[in-house]
Amino acid sequence: SLRTKRISSYVRYEVYEQEYSNVCHWREILEKLPEALELEATGTERFDLAQYKKGINKEILKEARSNSIFSQMSQQVHVIQGKKVVRHGHFGLSEITEMKESSYYIELPASEIADPVGAAIERLRLIGDVN
Repeated sequence: SLRTKRISSYVRYEVYEQEYSNVCHWREILEKLPEALELEATGTERFDLAQYKKGINKEILKEARSNSIFSQMSQQVHVIQGKKVVRHGHFGLSEITEMKESSYYIELPASEIADPVGAAIERLRLIGDVN
């Protein structure tokens, strides 16, 4: 088994060395090619691509927020820098109120899926208390 491990690591080294050699070879070839400025994207094309990617990311984030358990459990507040605040809720706008410094503490229930190691430790602790 030790001999197999040595052969296996040697084979992996050879494969890595061959691939690295190929990469270096192609890099040299590509660096020798003349620059083709006519193939570069124009400013408008780059802007359009950026807007397209922004739209895709916006859709992904919207879907992620709608399926998020945490966003369903908590209230989302978007704060713009200032001294007063208005909240948008189910019943419309709230009254304008002064912003105060505050903090909240939330304890999420333990979950086997979210923290499998913590759940296993807690289970062992409970079993130890029973015995």
